[in-house]
Amino acid sequence: MATCDFETILPQGTQFPIYQTRFDVRATNQGNVSSQFEIESYVLTTGEATGVFSGPGRVAANDEFRVRATHNLRLTPPNYYLATFLRIYSATGQLVREIPVRFRWDGTDYSEMPLLGSYDPVDKKWSDGAAASFSQRGIHGGTFIDIPVNATSVTFRARRGDFSDELPGPGAARDIDLYLVPASSPGPDPSQSRVVKVSTAAAAFQATTFDDSAYSSENITVTGPDLTPGRWYVMPVSKTGEPMDMTAAVKFNAFGPAPDFQAGHYFNPSRSGHGAFLDFAGDQWVMVWYTYMKDGTPTWYYAAGPAPTAEVGNAIWQSPLYRVVWDGNQSFAYGVGIGRVTVQGDDSFQFSYILDGEAGSETMVRLGGPGCVPYNGNGLDATGHWFSPDKPGFGYSAQFEPGTEIHIAYMYDAKGQPRWLYGQKNYNPAISAVNMLQLSGFCPLCTAVPTTTTQVGTLVRTLGPAAAPDNLPGLTHMSLNATLAPPLSGTWSENLPAGLLSARKDCR
Repeated sequence: MATCDFETILPQGTQFPIYQTRFDVRATNQGNVSSQFEIESYVLTTGEATGVFSGPGRVAANDEFRVRATHNLRLTPPNYYLATFLRIYSATGQLVREIPVRFRWDGTDYSEMPLLGSYDPVDKKWSDGAAASFSQRGIHGGTFIDIPVNATSVTFRARRGDFSDELPGPGAARDIDLYLVPASSPGPDPSQSRVVKVSTAAAAFQATTFDDSAYSSENITVTGPDLTPGRWYVMPVSKTGEPMDMTAAVKFNAFGPAPDFQAGHYFNPSRSGHGAFLDFAGDQWVMVWYTYMKDGTPTWYYAAGPAPTAEVGNAIWQSPLYRVVWDGNQSFAYGVGIGRVTVQGDDSFQFSYILDGEAGSETMVRLGGPGCVPYNGNGLDATGHWFSPDKPGFGYSAQFEPGTEIHIAYMYDAKGQPRWLYGQKNYNPAISAVNMLQLSGFCPLCTAVPTTTTQVGTLVRTLGPAAAPDNLPGLTHMSLNATLAPPLSGTWSENLPAGLLSARKDCR
């Protein structure tokens, strides 16, 4: 079978909807035998990603490798195709292969969806920060929002969508209802990261007035003690059950004082074995989430973005989730999801995310507390994220607590895949070597299981009185030598000066 692919760029200023734009295509057969052909066209945008491909950072010549493909089909009706391209580059940055890929939603089910809005990877800006739209659903019982502890007034909204070619005529088929299911006490099972769908029978608030306008909507504003912090389901429902395009959205109206939220090492005690270092860095927040792939091998994701503003009560932080790969000399980061941190106290937050097309949510609490360990007669304020300024792309999270210190090294395997190692020892500034362990555990949406460990190397950390970049006491040099254990392969050996990427915590 022969195929031919070509692209055309819409003129600047082309009006939407795009289906009103006309293109003429001519196909000719140069042979003597008649043949049939099909012409398919797809609209590709530079905005919200329609597909994400995850692969290794480097591959030897002629070696086979696996690519994971995920998609975003929220706005695609059943049995329609969504198209994108998989591009493969050589070590020198040359485009080797461009493979057209199309996805199709068969209409059998839909995934849970935190209301995270959409991110434009070109402009690096968010739109509809607490909204999501869906094509041709009769109900969505899995859309949810995490309400921060200091929110005092929130408006929830369901609206009939406007992204289909045609709208039905007047009548009940146009009408949309809204049901709200607030967080119950004691709330979701903390040992489970998967978000379960709910039914309208559990709704504590509902808006079901009749509205057959072209873009019918329902709104509910909840204030005061009725607005409990935690997970709220925002359920748009077609009054007749007939599938329709729909949008669920949340608007925060007012907040009380924000908690005195602290940076640091966070984890879920009910799913111990993974966690996140959330640090402040000037006007930015930075997070490294260390977790596992579906095969149980360790991996990590990176998030960074502007600190929360008063517009969200200084209590909601959102960032793309980046997967980072290594080609042997430098790193490359690409978005594989979205993460949101919703502050629930001085030392706790709800972490909700979409990763590789799947949604999850966990409650995270701070591991450790305030205070500094002694060093040269003073306190050592060195907990945070460290890296090698001479060779960026990998790094370390360090935590110093009374009596103990923890180090996590973020590095790569033989194929350039992101991996991490864990080390812990009794705190003694004179003893610099830390045994590093490779862990096997459970993926973000997998059932929690006990982790297993294998010692694979040694980290040597050097403390000094004048660490970069502020010349205060901290880590001045980091050395890691490790040989990964099966099923992973590869060695990692680096010995370089270190610098602090995150802000000092002032022993808090």
